[in-house]
Amino acid sequence: MREVFQAKGKEIKKISLKEYIDIPKNHFDKPNVDQIIKDLESQKSLTEEQQRELDFVKYSKAQLPNAHRFYWLFPFFGYDKIDEFHHYTFPFVKQMILSKERSTMVHHLGRSWFKFTEYAGVVSWFGYGNLIGWYRHSRNLPWDPDIDVVLSIKDLTKMSKKFNASLVVENPENGHNLFYFQTTPYFYQHRDNQMIDARYIDVRTGIYIDISCLWNDNDRDIPDRFKNEAPETIYHCKNYNWFSHRELFPLRRTLYEGAQAYAPNDYKAILLAKYGEKSMTATNNFGHNWQPDIGVWVPNEICDEKTVPAKEKRFDKNGELTLTGACNDTNILEEWSRFRDLYTIHNKEQKLLEKGKDASELSKEDLPVARYFDRTKYM
Repeated sequence: MREVFQAKGKEIKKISLKEYIDIPKNHFDKPNVDQIIKDLESQKSLTEEQQRELDFVKYSKAQLPNAHRFYWLFPFFGYDKIDEFHHYTFPFVKQMILSKERSTMVHHLGRSWFKFTEYAGVVSWFGYGNLIGWYRHSRNLPWDPDIDVVLSIKDLTKMSKKFNASLVVENPENGHNLFYFQTTPYFYQHRDNQMIDARYIDVRTGIYIDISCLWNDNDRDIPDRFKNEAPETIYHCKNYNWFSHRELFPLRRTLYEGAQAYAPNDYKAILLAKYGEKSMTATNNFGHNWQPDIGVWVPNEICDEKTVPAKEKRFDKNGELTLTGACNDTNILEEWSRFRDLYTIHNKEQKLLEKGKDASELSKEDLPVARYFDRTKYM
């Protein structure tokens, strides 16, 4: 793809995220579907875009009562006892891929998504389990199979109008992957079994980013922790994860998987409310133990807390991790080598943030792509 761009004289434009960004509170106003239909139908003539919106909203309203629990289907096999295929999107999935390859695909998906939204003029940030991964080492947790991102209902509406059902070509400087952006027909409305509003899907593997929008709605009582805040500044997704404008904004630029992304302002309050203090302190999760001196979650079967090599044996005189220091596992050694620069930046960033200082200079540039995906296996 890089050669095709160059042969055609195409310029690969650099896209950079802003250091900090806030968005107006009215971007979270919940759409009134009945009012939208009434307003559009009352006009004498409609533009092509307005007619598409009217058709979309009327279809959505009519179909919502019968909406399937899962808009995006996934393959079901009797032998899949742990629902591994739940993390793939049909019909794009061709086969189950290895954990290492999945991590590689997530690496590229995240990099592409945040450049895509910046190009589209909308604001998105990572959340949920990915916020835990960012807090620890600025990467996806090894047991987390995807990425969850968030944006306002207004920005998702804008994305849907301009890019729904679009095929996105990865920046050829980063790889040769193809991604598909798609919204559900129901994201203007809410039904309890419809919780994900859109997906950004790798078309060769079916691995995806889950996209949810936030809006302001008074259909349920606001959690007690927000009782002293203005109701119009409290937002939730369709799965009733709650946030305040103050917690989220201004979003701060950071690095995630080595590339620019946005993180919430008061990330600790969000993690504490959603996952509890252990999300920031636990050293053993999902069969992995946290080894902060190398910045890697290591599978317990490779080496657990009791068998971690002593520090003097982990690194040579030049500060390089040795094979012995990597628990005699070449995959751990490779992981450390690929992401050591990112982890160094992460630690500097966290120290500045703990002191209430600006850390945006550390995310001024993306780091080089750390993992490349062998797409020939999934053509």
